[in-house]
Amino acid sequence: MQTRTTADVIAREIRAEMGRQLKTGSELGKVLHITQRSASFKMRGERAFSWDEAATACIWLGTTLPDLMINAGLGSQKSKAA
Repeated sequence: MQTRTTADVIAREIRAEMGRQLKTGSELGKVLHITQRSASFKMRGERAFSWDEAATACIWLGTTLPDLMINAGLGSQKSKAA
């Protein structure tokens, strides 16, 4: 069984959100000012997104990095119950 890194999980969640919104790797490359090939490497988890790239991708996708991480199972929402 392959161990998933945080970078892998973030890449997977960005890719999933892009799929839900029908956005392409080419569009992501333009947003991040990288080639489509580099965007593809990042989306497949072969290269890690920098924090700045992940945050920029989140803004483009209409979400936040903390929300993306929660959706990916990397964090939990704090209970509002006092």
